[in-house]
Amino acid sequence: SCDMRSVWNFTDFEVSRMAFQSSLPALKRSFSWDSSRLEELNALAQAVLDSAGSEAGTACLNTLFKIATNVQRFPADPKYRKIRFANHSFSAKVWCIDAAQQFLLESGWTITDDALVLPLGASLEESRRVLEKVISLTVSPQGKQDPKAKKLAEERDRIREHARDRKSG
Repeated sequence: SCDMRSVWNFTDFEVSRMAFQSSLPALKRSFSWDSSRLEELNALAQAVLDSAGSEAGTACLNTLFKIATNVQRFPADPKYRKIRFANHSFSAKVWCIDAAQQFLLESGWTITDDALVLPLGASLEESRRVLEKVISLTVSPQGKQDPKAKKLAEERDRIREHARDRKSG
């Protein structure tokens, strides 16, 4: 990979300014949810299932849901706002599926040389809701609800209870 500063001789300030400006479109998108955007996210989540098959698609959606949940639980922690392409689990379950890549980008993630980064202030709440809905409707080939759907519902209830406790306390 090529370091822009060595090629173009930019100062650190100029590189930071350019990085900030490149993340503005994603940041603006994260604050302007509308029904067409939700429909697009829903269609992309469904496309993950369709293109990857039931088992791989469900594993991908579950991973995306876990990523969104972690960002929601720890919004300022940079550990959860950056996903390296070198992460084998992420690359094998998520990044290998085109619809999942589009879902992440539509959700506000931006691509850097070696990772995906979610700009500070960007929220994945709506993306998380879409994933939760699609996962809850996913059924196994035997006609049973995905076993992880119950776990996700419990996680959702725990997060809601935690939010209620924070508001009342």
